[in-house]
Amino acid sequence: IEENIGDYFTQNTPLLDTYTGAAAAYSLRKLRTAYTGDAIRVRRSNDNAEADIGFNVFGELSTVELAAHCGSNDGFVKTWYDQSGNANDATQTTSANQPKIYDGTTGVVTENGKPAFEFDGSNDVLLSGLGWTTTNKTIHIVAKPTATNNYLFGILNDSGGSRARFYLFDQAATNQGRFIIGNPAVTNQIATTQTQQLYYMDYASSNHAFDFAVNGNAVNSATGNAINPSGVGYMIGGINNGNDTAFDTGAGLFQEVIIYDSDESSNRTGIESNINTFYSIY
Repeated sequence: IEENIGDYFTQNTPLLDTYTGAAAAYSLRKLRTAYTGDAIRVRRSNDNAEADIGFNVFGELSTVELAAHCGSNDGFVKTWYDQSGNANDATQTTSANQPKIYDGTTGVVTENGKPAFEFDGSNDVLLSGLGWTTTNKTIHIVAKPTATNNYLFGILNDSGGSRARFYLFDQAATNQGRFIIGNPAVTNQIATTQTQQLYYMDYASSNHAFDFAVNGNAVNSATGNAINPSGVGYMIGGINNGNDTAFDTGAGLFQEVIIYDSDESSNRTGIESNINTFYSIY
C-alpha cells in the first residue's frame, strides 16, 4: 500500500522544480509548479474551433477538457506550450500539418496509458520558438517511432545541402538510430525499436562531442567538426530537408521534449528517473 501511494505522488513531482533552467520544455504533464498556462491548443476537425487544454488537479493533461472540446470529432495540436517560462512555444498554423491528439471515435491518443501526439509521417511537424545557439546542449525526449524510416527531431536551417543540421534518431531501415551534425556529417548509430523510449543527448560546443543514452543506458559517443545551423528553431516531428520548407518522414508519437542550452549531464540520472517514474518506460 505504501509503495502504491509513494509511486503515485512521486510521479507527479514537477521535473523543472528540481532541475531548473530549461530553455524550452514541452510536455503533456505539468513540469513546473510556477507554470500557470495550459498544455496545448487544440483545433477540432468539424469547424476548426480552437481551445486551450490545461492540466487536471494531478498535473496531467485534462482529458476531460479535451473530450469536451472535440466530442465526436478529431482533435489536432496547433500549439504545444513551453513551460520553461521562456515563451518558446512549438506551433503549427497549417491545419494539414498538425499532429493528432484526439480521435472522434476512439478518444484520446495514448501511448503506454498516457496522452500522446500522433505525427502522420507525411507532413506533421511542430516548430519550436527556440533557436539553435552555439552553447552546450542537453535534450531529453519521450517518443515512440512508428515506422522503420523516421526523422523525428531536428533543426530547421537555411544552409541548404551542406547538412549543417543535427537530427535525433534517423530511424533507418536497418533499425539503427543516428545522431548527425555537421559537414561532413558525423554519424553515431544506436540500436532502437518502434517502442516508447526515453532518448538523451548532450552536446559540448567546445569540441562538438556528443553523448547519448536510451532508456537510462549510455551508448556511443562521437566527436565531429560541427557547423552550427543558422536557421530558426527545433522541429518536433521532422527534420529540415535542405531548405526551410520541406520536411522528411516523422511518423511517431511524442509525449515530452525538454531542451537545456547548458550541460546538464550531471543531472542526467535524476532527470531520467523523474521522467521514467511518470511514464514507466523501462
